[in-house]
Amino acid sequence: MSDLFVLDLWRPVHRAPGRFIRAAMRWHFGSVIGSASWLKRAPALPFDPLTDVKGVEDLRLVPDHVDELRQVPVGDLAPRRLRGHRIAGGCDSGGTTGAPERLPAYGEWLEHVVSWIAGALERGGVLVEQAAGILRTQQVEVLVATPPLLERMVCDDALLELLQRQVKGVVWGGAHLDADSRELLRNDILAGTR
Repeated sequence: MSDLFVLDLWRPVHRAPGRFIRAAMRWHFGSVIGSASWLKRAPALPFDPLTDVKGVEDLRLVPDHVDELRQVPVGDLAPRRLRGHRIAGGCDSGGTTGAPERLPAYGEWLEHVVSWIAGALERGGVLVEQAAGILRTQQVEVLVATPPLLERMVCDDALLELLQRQVKGVVWGGAHLDADSRELLRNDILAGTR
């Protein structure tokens, strides 16, 4: 099994972080499989990404390139190894600190992410537990959540008490919320929020 197989499987990084990092360096800097953007940058780097970056701690050698990600064509960021794979589009950072940074988004990766999110939503507990942990340890005054997550949160009595006590405003979006549920949340369950 080659190092590149690690990336092919979208395996969790924690199982073999060093192997994952070395494979990622080969994907980006390998002369045959690398991306045009990184191969263009490589000669100016004060280290060899293929031999000097062996693990997570070595990533600090790689200089910040955020401004380049704002301007480089998404296709130039795609490793040649992935030619023929479906690029579903580009992901933009949102641009809160300037022009958005862009990354290629591959169909297989997006399918994996959507599948993972769907599973997490079906299980429900992961996101609710995460939200509960944040509400217990932080002073949250404005909550931004999808309607399905918000509905699950208000079904938990302890979490509902936290929401009612400290949240002053709720912004929901990203999924449908019928008029009856919206009315119940706004005027009954979370009546003290805006």
